[in-house]
Amino acid sequence: MAYGFSATGDNSSYLLDSTKENTVHFSIHTKGSVSAGQSVSKGHSDLMFAKPSSTSSTANSRVTFDAVSNGGQVTFYKGVDYIILKKDNLFTSITDTYGLQLTNSSGTVTFDSRAGTGEGLKFKQVTQRATLGGAPQPGDPAGEYGGSNNVPITSGLNHFTNLSASTVVYSGSLTNIYVLAAGGYYQDGTSSGQPYFTSLGSMYWHTGSSPGIYLDSYIYLSIADPSGVTGYSNWADIIVAELIE
Repeated sequence: MAYGFSATGDNSSYLLDSTKENTVHFSIHTKGSVSAGQSVSKGHSDLMFAKPSSTSSTANSRVTFDAVSNGGQVTFYKGVDYIILKKDNLFTSITDTYGLQLTNSSGTVTFDSRAGTGEGLKFKQVTQRATLGGAPQPGDPAGEYGGSNNVPITSGLNHFTNLSASTVVYSGSLTNIYVLAAGGYYQDGTSSGQPYFTSLGSMYWHTGSSPGIYLDSYIYLSIADPSGVTGYSNWADIIVAELIE
């Protein structure tokens, strides 16, 4: 490039480039925690990540959420810690005087070192939508049909292909690991006496000797009959990220 600023990381990985017209840096805008049943608001272009607040029981060791029913709100059905990423050009309360700010040729701010909390999210893995299998995992309301003895179910139905597929979202240490809360839907018909329970896009944190995250996505159409459980694939891309403090 003739004019501008660019920065690359190891192996020439992309960091910053002021000539990229449609590329805007995201920074951590909000960190917080909510209890089961609470909602969190976010902007249209914001990215929200979450992890279980507690993994002391299998019932709570999951991110179960509805991101489609309430517009700009995500409702969580288990307690979670969450992080919201916002585009640097949408931060409205930057007060620091010194730092580095980049704009593209249109004058849009693409990076501002003063934005955010000074922490970062390292994207560790991205799984394309409709590629995983879904199944009820240990601790589910359909728990008797989920994993027994707290052992995750490692394969389930991909309803897009009608074939079995892996439910493994991520394998490795779960310290400071968050997942993108997008494409999830939740409805408990049993609370009103109806014979169905829907949990789509939920993810289960397994903290045993081989820690990992498993897709906990299914529709439960019969309270008493295990044949009524149908696994569902991931409706959205899944991003696994590590909080760098």
